[in-house]
Amino acid sequence: MVSTHDLRQEFARELEHWKAASERLADLDAVASPQAWQALEHYLGVALRQSLATVAGRLRSVAQDFNAQLHAASADADVDQLQAQLVKLRQAYVRGETAVDFYADALATRSIARTAALLRACDHIATRSMGGAHPNGTRGSGSAYLHRQGTWCFESQGRTSTLGRHRREPSRDNQGHEA
Repeated sequence: MVSTHDLRQEFARELEHWKAASERLADLDAVASPQAWQALEHYLGVALRQSLATVAGRLRSVAQDFNAQLHAASADADVDQLQAQLVKLRQAYVRGETAVDFYADALATRSIARTAALLRACDHIATRSMGGAHPNGTRGSGSAYLHRQGTWCFESQGRTSTLGRHRREPSRDNQGHEA
């Protein structure tokens, strides 16, 4: 049977492993090249860096909680709690790694000059559409699509482009006949 002391040492080794892995995950310059970060609209790069730093911060917090619990544990009964906290740390790392990998892939596509230019244009259009005024004078709620007379339109910089038609019910007169 493994002693409590040996288990605690193993937990301490695993904690060091996950702390080191978390620090590597927090290195945003290793996530993507400087060119990929520069290919982002400024506001988007700042927001993404803050979001990824928050992910890393949460991971550090879970590691610190585990570290505190590890040092405070004293009895055999604490081994189950330590094991549960270690599993929580692993799960937090996997969630964080998944988020960072997703954005690393997205940033990698922006390192291709043509793709980066197209995506910057999409970023700009999305930003304008989310903040622009709608025809009824209200501010947008994030939707760039307008439904006008059966046609889905996209409005950008005062121009409306038709994206496609959808099937709509025929209009009817007051007697119910198709008009």
